[in-house]
Order: sequence, then structure tokens, then C-alpha cells
Amino acid sequence: MKNQVFTKPKVNKTGKYWYVFFYYEGKQKRYKKGLNRIKNLREREIEARALAEALRIKLMNGWNPLVPKIEEDSNNLFFSNAIDFALEKKKPNLVKKPYSNYNSTVNCVKKSVERLGLQQNKKQVMSNKEKDIKIMIASTVYGFEDQLSKVVTQLQTLNYTVLNSHTGTIKVNPQLSNLENCLNAVEECDLFLGIIRPYYGTGNIDNKNITFEEIKKAIKLKKPCWFLVDRVVIFGRLFKRKLRIKKGKDLIDTKNDAYKNYSIVLDKNNFFDERTIEIYDHVIQNDIPVPLRKGNWVQEFHHLDEMLTYIKSQFSDKNLVENIIYEKQKANS
Repeated sequence: MKNQVFTKPKVNKTGKYWYVFFYYEGKQKRYKKGLNRIKNLREREIEARALAEALRIKLMNGWNPLVPKIEEDSNNLFFSNAIDFALEKKKPNLVKKPYSNYNSTVNCVKKSVERLGLQQNKKQVMSNKEKDIKIMIASTVYGFEDQLSKVVTQLQTLNYTVLNSHTGTIKVNPQLSNLENCLNAVEECDLFLGIIRPYYGTGNIDNKNITFEEIKKAIKLKKPCWFLVDRVVIFGRLFKRKLRIKKGKDLIDTKNDAYKNYSIVLDKNNFFDERTIEIYDHVIQNDIPVPLRKGNWVQEFHHLDEMLTYIKSQFSDKNLVENIIYEKQKANS
């Protein structure tokens, strides 16, 4: 390729240590990336060829290995610094005239930034280093361990830091109660995911359910919240509303004073706890007229794959999520 400033990455297997090498602007660059820790030579060669191909693709996409990784030195760049840095990375692949055109455009943009006062107000541009976003998962655990672990794994795969008591990722102060430690985690998180299940849980302190208290705390702090609800809770809520008291052959009208003297309760069982209806009603803001409700979306699920689909849809776009966090913080400040 004419004007190409790098050679194709190749695998070197001579000598004691293997490495992948190429030349960039006449300077040799070597990368090992743990190749020599692989004892099986066939597997090592496969990994080495994969590394060579990955480096080739990075070079084709404009990567300059001679430019230091600025994101390691600073988490943020001012806008003007950022575009200067981008132009410097592009420079080795440009001939003189296009570089001059790019430079003129950059200078024009920088003057506009100064005119608008953005640089003076210290509005910064995020670097290539991705922001660490903490998401807390609040849920009862009993009978849900495997599914909960898969939810945690999916969010970790999407590069979120997950706070969850079941996986041991919540900071514990031995001087505090379980409830206090969990509520501290709510304060620490950037995002909150609540899962309402038909099982109320055993994490109750002084008649307070830990999962419910976590949910109430997140809503009170105006954290960006997402909620999932097991369809058994929805069914139980609708079913309970349809239950009536019968005296002889007659149903007692719900508006009748006699109806107020009775209450319908469920015996304790292993498949549904009616107290979970209270959690659901709190999240959907059942005490507020529907047109005035905001942030009351609760996604119903039955199977694990439905949960994972919803989570992927909500959290895959990190730019969107960061904007949601920024707007929330701005509104709360």
C-alpha cells in the first residue's frame, strides 16, 4: 500500500520467547501479551496469530503505537486538547495538503469553543477510558440464585460494576447491620435495578424488608431506576382484587359497611407472598393518578431470557446511560 507507514504484523517463534512484531515509521514494535505463558505450542501459535491479526486491524483503523496512551495519564481532556490529540494521531497517515486542511478546520473549531466560553467553563470531554458505572441489583435471593448470577454476569459483560449482596460485591462495615450496609450500597451506586419476585425474602429487620427498603431508598434518592417484576406478582395482584366475601348465597358488596369488617389473607406458602404486591404498588406509584406518574415503568417477565433481553436493551448503549446519569445529577443539583 502506497504511503503505508507500517508493515504487516508477524509472529516470531525463534529463540526462547515468542512475540508479534511489526515496523511503524521504521521503528520495530514487539508485543507478547502473555503468549509465552501458554505451554501448549499449538495453542500458543493460534493465540499469536490472533494477536497479529488484531494488531493489523488496529493499524488499519489508524492506530499509532508511537503515541503514548494519554488516557492512562489523565481521565479527562479539555475539548481543545482532545481535537489536537486526535489530529496528531491522524498526522502520520496524511500527506501535507490534507493535513493543512484538517489543521485549519481544527483551529476554526477551537476559536468557536473559546468564543462560546466552553473552555473557560471547563466543560471536559471524556477520554477513551470508559467511565466506571456502578449498578446495584436489589432482589430476594431464595430460589433465584442461578438466575440472579446470570443477570450479574450479563451486566459485568457489558462492563458495569455490579453491587449485589448475593455475589458479595457490596462493601460491608462490620459495625453496621445488614440493612445499613445495603442502604449504603444504594447511596454508592449510579444506577439501580430492582427485581420484584413473588417471594418476600428472609432479609427482614424490625419488620423492614431489606429489598423493599433498598427500593424505597433508591427512589427517594432519585437514582436512575429500572424494575423487573415476576408475572406471578402481577397475577396475584389481579387475582386478589377479584376475591369477594360470600354470605350464604349472596356476595357482600365491596361498598357495604359489613365488607369492611372482613379481610382476605393468604396462608403462608412457598410460591407467593402477598406482601410483594405492596412493593409493586410502591414502584408503579399506585397512589398517584396515572397521568401524573413518572419513572413508574416495571417490566414483566416470566423466564430468564426475558429478563436478559430487557437488561441488554436498557444497558447496552453506554452513551445513553451516561447521559441519563448526567441529566439526573443535573436535575438533582
